[in-house]
Order: sequence, then structure tokens, then C-alpha cells
Amino acid sequence: MPVKASCSRTSATALRSTLVIAEIALAVVLLVSAGLLIRSLDRVASAAPGADVDRVLAARIGVPGPRYAPPQRSDFFRNPV
Repeated sequence: MPVKASCSRTSATALRSTLVIAEIALAVVLLVSAGLLIRSLDRVASAAPGADVDRVLAARIGVPGPRYAPPQRSDFFRNPV
């Protein structure tokens, strides 16, 4: 067996081993990051909002563009009926 072929097999094996180790390390980092993200989202979801939000209603009201000019649109929201 030639020395050059032996060296290329050894370097290919070393490269393959390095890539496998890097892949496992990346998988561990991703799993830890996902766990931390889930824990953070759980804490945010269970945190108090800081204000009493019981019996509060939020709605989006749109004013039709062609019927109202820009000054009339702002008057619509400033002066409720």
C-alpha cells in the first residue's frame, strides 16, 4: 500500500470525525437554545401584563378612503358621535 494513499485515508477519516463532532456540537447548541426559548416564552405568557385587562375590548376601526379626505378622517377619530 502506498504511503500517499494511507495518508489520504487517514486525513479523510480525521475530517469525517471532525465533521461528526461539529454536527453533534451544533445539535446540542440548537437543543439548548430551543429549550431556553421555550422557557422564556412560558415565562412571558405567564407574566402579569402590568395593567388590569379584565373587561377590556379592543377593535380596529377603518374609515373608507374614497369617502373621507385626510382632514375628515382625523376628525372622525377625534370627535366620536
